Amino acid sequence: PTPYFFGEEKAPYKIAVLDCGVKQSILKCMAERGIYSKVFPAKTAAKELIDFKPNGFFISNGPGDPAAMPYAVETVKELLKTNTPLFGICLGHQ
Repeated sequence: PTPYFFGEEKAPYKIAVLDCGVKQSILKCMAERGIYSKVFPAKTAAKELIDFKPNGFFISNGPGDPAAMPYAVETVKELLKTNTPLFGICLGHQ
């Protein structure tokens, strides 16, 4: 329900994670590669992720059908406007 951090604060990169069902192993793999993550609940407004000033945005795995999460779709649309790298995994292909 509240944002939390994962990884070493002094890591060379920081990523804002939109938690749609993130797996701990994904965060661990990113931390092992020099990423400090701030994990935000799925319904967090885009502005809050942007205010973290990350090197990129990560959209975590989720329920499989983005149509079930219109709030996350709107957040991603706003994040794309920043021209900051955005990547994700397994939200669905519908």
